[in-house]
Amino acid sequence: MFLPVESVLSSAFTSVADAVAYLLRIRVLLTVVSCSRCGSSVQRYPSRPTVWHCNDHDCAHQVTVFAGSFFSRLHLPCNKVLRIAYKFLSGRSISLISAETGVSRVSVGKVVRMLREAIITEVLYEDLREESLLGGAEIVVAADESLFERGEGNEEDALLVLGAVEEESGRFRASIVPNHLASTLIPQLRSWIRRNSIVVTDQYSSYRSLGASLGAVHQVVTHRYEWVNEEGFTTNAIESLWSRLKRAIPIRDRIPGVLQLRLDEQRWRWNHRTELWNALMRTLTVHPH
Repeated sequence: MFLPVESVLSSAFTSVADAVAYLLRIRVLLTVVSCSRCGSSVQRYPSRPTVWHCNDHDCAHQVTVFAGSFFSRLHLPCNKVLRIAYKFLSGRSISLISAETGVSRVSVGKVVRMLREAIITEVLYEDLREESLLGGAEIVVAADESLFERGEGNEEDALLVLGAVEEESGRFRASIVPNHLASTLIPQLRSWIRRNSIVVTDQYSSYRSLGASLGAVHQVVTHRYEWVNEEGFTTNAIESLWSRLKRAIPIRDRIPGVLQLRLDEQRWRWNHRTELWNALMRTLTVHPH
């Protein structure tokens, strides 16, 4: 995961005025050019950098630069919100972020919760696009299921997750499923994977009709006898994915109502791993109506 070093963004974290200037420059906040009441020009004063002031003294209308933005729902200074966001992307816990920023755990928790909500909303929009589908002609996709346990060997409360990952790009989909039945797994995979893909699974019986159902080439690796099948295909990509997700998602989050959100968050982080900070800023951008 790539993040610019914190010193590169330090000016945006230093003061409210610098943070506002940064957010306006990268268009996370909208630049207001005229008064919504009288149409006169507006400006921001150095003494009040968070307010647009109408230049017509008879009107004197004022509007916050945060109107309609992510920051409008928070009472923290925007430079502190940006610093919390940076540390959240770097993988720090709420307790550690609180200690490093001097912001209370409650306030940090609220910011992190809102950041996650924004990310999940972005994931839902991304999933509506055709390019979110995995695979395609000659593209290998590995699929499998895995239990996400709430403790070592504690399968009683474990949640079953189905996943699929493109072998070359690492793009993936993962979703909690209620059981291992073909009637559950096949439709879910069909909604994720393009026709004509090469889909690799283990020998589990629920995958037997996968090739015909998806219009795909189905390669099977029989783990009882082999880790690489005769054609050279493996399930290493999906096994690596499970390992990475289980390292990233703490046991406390492996519960109904939370685990799926964390899976989607990890997918967003992976898909934007080369530009994590910029991707978050785009997610927080105010779009004019």
